[in-house]
Amino acid sequence: LIFELMQRLLMRGAMSCGKKPKGLRTLDLDGVADLIKSGHVGNIAFLTGAGISVAAGIPDFRSPGGMYDTLKPQLLTATQSERELMKYDPTAVVSWQIFKNNQFPYMELRRPFILGTAEKKWKPTLAHW
Repeated sequence: LIFELMQRLLMRGAMSCGKKPKGLRTLDLDGVADLIKSGHVGNIAFLTGAGISVAAGIPDFRSPGGMYDTLKPQLLTATQSERELMKYDPTAVVSWQIFKNNQFPYMELRRPFILGTAEKKWKPTLAHW
């Protein structure tokens, strides 16, 4: 599935400029690897999920003991309806629906992470560099 998505993105990029990028031999993983090795690529970015940080000690959102599992809406600065929504659906705490009107629940939820970053509690992994 990921390879198919990557191939579609490469094809879309190639079509938008009317040709394959210089050095891209084929629109598959081998072609991308060859392109990277060719030196025609200046910057590379990887899109990953939040789980990439678990190895650094940062809790993820969905696992047992993660942020959604330990969410206590009654302790957050929120309206009663926002608390009900978060109780019913913990993912609402990071939703635009709540954030656009009230940033406090999100910021209060993220406070331990922000403080942990300042205290150097987390240890970056190779994936973070």
